Amino acid sequence: MNVCKKHIAERINEIEAIFAEYPEGRIEQSRADWETWKNMMDDLSNLSKDDIERFKALDTEPVRLEGELTEFKKTMGQQLMKVETRYVVTNEELINPAGFHPDDRVFVQTQIAIHTNDPKRVPRSNQTLYIYDLEKA
Repeated sequence: MNVCKKHIAERINEIEAIFAEYPEGRIEQSRADWETWKNMMDDLSNLSKDDIERFKALDTEPVRLEGELTEFKKTMGQQLMKVETRYVVTNEELINPAGFHPDDRVFVQTQIAIHTNDPKRVPRSNQTLYIYDLEKA
């Protein structure tokens, strides 16, 4: 079953348009701010008032958007499956791709994917299979 990725493509376009508006160097500065933010988060108990003001001024939005863009582009290149049944039997872990909520029941396509409402009627396999109950997840 084909999974619609239109909303992901639209979000990629939105992020790329935002990046086009950024002044030169803003993304690089955001990467440096992100590293500063992570270091400050390691030891919050020793932050001075000046550190707190500096912390508030850090611009981490561009680096967050950059990560989102990377993950969405990865999703665009993946084959996806939508599970309409209660159970899916696979030989791999189920992975929700970026841009989809677990309730959407969209996953990265696995090598083996048996969609069923009755897990007792699964064919035999020479591989270890895992049964995921999507109503419990």
